[in-house]
Amino acid sequence: MSVTIIATTTPLEGRRQDIIDALEATVPLVHAEPGNEAYAVYTTKETIVVIEKWTDMDSLKAHAEGEAAAKYKELKGDAAPPAEIVFLRSAPIGDPAKAVI
Repeated sequence: MSVTIIATTTPLEGRRQDIIDALEATVPLVHAEPGNEAYAVYTTKETIVVIEKWTDMDSLKAHAEGEAAAKYKELKGDAAPPAEIVFLRSAPIGDPAKAVI
């Protein structure tokens, strides 16, 4: 069963672009990882939100221990505290083509 998470971070004052730059450098690596079904970045004025979908928990664990995650942490540095991560379980209601991300 696929795993979907939402990771939200609030960059420190004046460090938002540092997080965006770190994501721009690492997202292509994440997209190439085995088991990655989606890895999308969204922003608000205050926060950066990443919505991730993985084929299974093993692929998510491999991602968390892999090259892209390590590179992101290195590039991000102290620009933001650790992300708040929420694991989601699908409750497909309605049109199946539109009810699951």
